[in-house]
Amino acid sequence: MIMSRNTVSPEDHVCARAAVALGVVSYPQLRECLQALKCGGGERTLAAIMLERGYLDEAAAGAIARIQRRRKDKRAKPASRGDEERMLRKILGTQLRLTPAALEDAVLEKQRLARKHLDMHLGEVLITQGAADAEAIRDVLRGHRGEIMRCPPCDAHFQVGSGAAEKGRRCPRCGEELAPVRFLRLVEVEGKIE
Repeated sequence: MIMSRNTVSPEDHVCARAAVALGVVSYPQLRECLQALKCGGGERTLAAIMLERGYLDEAAAGAIARIQRRRKDKRAKPASRGDEERMLRKILGTQLRLTPAALEDAVLEKQRLARKHLDMHLGEVLITQGAADAEAIRDVLRGHRGEIMRCPPCDAHFQVGSGAAEKGRRCPRCGEELAPVRFLRLVEVEGKIE
């Protein structure tokens, strides 16, 4: 008798989002793998199923595993995330001229998604609801925290201060030029460059 899984683990959620964000699987392929995961009785992970079906190669599986470790480490850290969220709400409301009702709707949607193990940032929710566009959110975050950039050879991510000079936008590990990240949701920074 095959038992089915009713819920997808947080690690498998991160795997699914990372695989799509990295462009290694399509939505139909992901749906197929999620169906196999639910019917598999919980013995395999989503990454293992994607590997079995040939949707992932070892390099992509390694990249997804690194993202999962970073997300797991981030969840394990006690954070003052509530304070940061409140401050960000105030900044977004002021700079983007969002109504209190739009912010409230976004916060409620964020909480609803969190109950389903879909941990999204407030900016992402505002974008999906159409209350703000991605470039406006990115501009606000750059002014607030600086820009998150990636070193392609090292696969390291750094928070680069808004006042950093162009020459300061190099990886402190290998010296290569940093590039902007495409998917902020999947990033955990490893250091700051002021």
